[in-house]
Amino acid sequence: MNEDKQITCDALTIALATTRQFDDLLRLEYVKGEDFEVVIPHFRGGRGRSINVQLDSCWALIKDVVNHLEG
Repeated sequence: MNEDKQITCDALTIALATTRQFDDLLRLEYVKGEDFEVVIPHFRGGRGRSINVQLDSCWALIKDVVNHLEG
């Protein structure tokens, strides 16, 4: 199965935005460069810090994003 990290981010955005804790989450943007992969959370009040997801599977990406947003 070919994993699409932006689709995973889109689905995770929907799931997180339905909670009280993250009801201000607008989107999770997946950005891949030549030597980096990050997810950038966008909230109503602005942008959050980039989350390093380089070499992550989609499952690891979900765990990294949730852990980062909780902390």
